[in-house]
Amino acid sequence: MDLYVETFDLSRMLQDVVTTLEPLVEKHANTLVVHCADHLGTMRADLTKIRQVLLNLLSNACKFTERGIITLAVARERVHEADWITFRVTDTGIGMTPAQREKLFQSFSQGEAATTRKYGGTGLGLVITRHFCQMMGGDVTVDSIVGHGSTFTVRLPAVIAPEVAPALPAGASPPCALPSGAPAVLVIDDDLTVHDRRRDAHTQVGHVREHNKARDYEEWETRATACGHQRG
Repeated sequence: MDLYVETFDLSRMLQDVVTTLEPLVEKHANTLVVHCADHLGTMRADLTKIRQVLLNLLSNACKFTERGIITLAVARERVHEADWITFRVTDTGIGMTPAQREKLFQSFSQGEAATTRKYGGTGLGLVITRHFCQMMGGDVTVDSIVGHGSTFTVRLPAVIAPEVAPALPAGASPPCALPSGAPAVLVIDDDLTVHDRRRDAHTQVGHVREHNKARDYEEWETRATACGHQRG
């Protein structure tokens, strides 16, 4: 998996993440609080992967918190003559035991069987999150108290070192389009991270294509009408 490095405005990226997350925040009557330092400036890294990291952590916080507070705090700090960006996601949810924390970043692990039955999920989101962070020269850590909530802290260099990843050419976009006629897979899930994970997996085997949402909706409506189904 490659990194596609570009320079982007941190405040604008965070606003996009918050807007995307609003339906999940409201689903369990939670409140999202954002604390950002003044003049966060820009970051030179893989924008798509950083967005995915934040969406993974924030959607998990929404999932395991009901009628609580989810906080996203972002700061820029100078360490050893280099700028680092710290993203901290804190919730007032169910929290975790030390045993749960130990296997948190293992594939297909989600604490306990009872937790998986109640909340669902594959347990891959945090594995992907740590992998992305380490690809960019950083890491993610967790502190948690059962019954009181959890805090996930992501620390990433503000500028990805050239030896970590090749730069994305000016004006270029990460490759995503597939040949015309490639088979398509429809994914329906209210968890935003599931969409991105399935897209990445199916892209690798040629099952994802760019699509026109308006055209796809018209095709769906035509087929539904033909089958005798109508919108409510």
